Amino acid sequence: MLYYQESVKPNMQKVKNLHFLKYPFVARNYPAKVIFSDNEYNLPTYSYIFNKFYPYFQKELFRLKIDGWSQKFDCEDFAKLFKTLIQACHAQSKGNAEGIAVAEIHYKREDGVNHAINAIITDKGLIFLEPQTGESLVLTENEEKSIYYVNF
Repeated sequence: MLYYQESVKPNMQKVKNLHFLKYPFVARNYPAKVIFSDNEYNLPTYSYIFNKFYPYFQKELFRLKIDGWSQKFDCEDFAKLFKTLIQACHAQSKGNAEGIAVAEIHYKREDGVNHAINAIITDKGLIFLEPQTGESLVLTENEEKSIYYVNF
């Protein structure tokens, strides 16, 4: 069962892709390193992300027998799967935009290691989400400036 019922409220804000340029990590990388797959996006609720979708995502990982990071399923695979599953849920929702405001991003952590996570523009603003743990992250200024790939 896809958890789409509460992903987007019917009257929730719909934004054009260029709306995301107000976020420095997007503006700094646009257009060369930013992919907008759709023209318009619905903003998911913060509550939906953490209370509905992430528990569903964990169940899907378990069903797929993915119990953590491995060389065959690492950080960018978690970020891609998160983005793909939430888009599948959005396709069944009452949202009136092509996409849902979830991106896969790649950046360089403070320890110098490249990493992939998700950036989500919610009804409460921008959050960076570690899809492997469900934790909301605060990127350092250097990490945010090091973002080199953004795919909405």
